[in-house]
Amino acid sequence: MNTLQQGFLLTRHSWDRQGRSEIVYWLSTDTGPVRIQLDGERPLFMVPTAEREQARLTLNHAGLAYQWAELGLQTLGQAAVAVVYFNNIKSQQQAVERLRQAGVSVFEDDIRLHERFL
Repeated sequence: MNTLQQGFLLTRHSWDRQGRSEIVYWLSTDTGPVRIQLDGERPLFMVPTAEREQARLTLNHAGLAYQWAELGLQTLGQAAVAVVYFNNIKSQQQAVERLRQAGVSVFEDDIRLHERFL
């Protein structure tokens, strides 16, 4: 049974396990320490929709599995961006490196999965 508790965040971490992402938070509560584990949350970053074709070619050439979603988001400069999702952190990091090498703009890749989920 799930119950709602309040607590103070002690630690937060995210990593890959068996090809999927895992997030772990440790909280201090009135009843003692609590470990919260979230499995399968997808790492992501954003790419300008104008650079979709170059991003697609680059990611496909690298053999990286991803999902492209256009959600109506924009940069502060009002440029349309798409969200690119991955199954694990390693793939997301490899994609960022490949896209930057190809000259594709990448946004919010510096936000760690465990921070984004908070």
